[in-house]
Amino acid sequence: MPEWTFSHLSAELLDILRERYPDGLTTSRPPNPEKTTPIPADDSEVTIVYGVPKSMDDLSMGWKDLKAKGGDTLADKKLGEQSVVAFALVDADDEDGGRVEFEVELPTFEDDQGEEEL
Repeated sequence: MPEWTFSHLSAELLDILRERYPDGLTTSRPPNPEKTTPIPADDSEVTIVYGVPKSMDDLSMGWKDLKAKGGDTLADKKLGEQSVVAFALVDADDEDGGRVEFEVELPTFEDDQGEEEL
């Protein structure tokens, strides 16, 4: 996988998101209100921006843009199989429009407990 380009990674990610979340990605972690992010259609012009934690010791400190180009490989950006990475979907028109904010929901112990009870 380190030899994958970000273009390849983005294509794979979009395919998986379209398959698993046809109605969009829904976030619902308090205190934020529920929000659904639509997954772009196959023919949509969308860019995926990738980010890494500002601090691996404290993910709540936020994320910084990797500034990865389509031809960059994961290895070029020092990403391996256990890397923590966030992504944001950006309209092709807005790609250079400013700073990207990564909205990341991290799993919690309560999430694991809820699955075990099902």
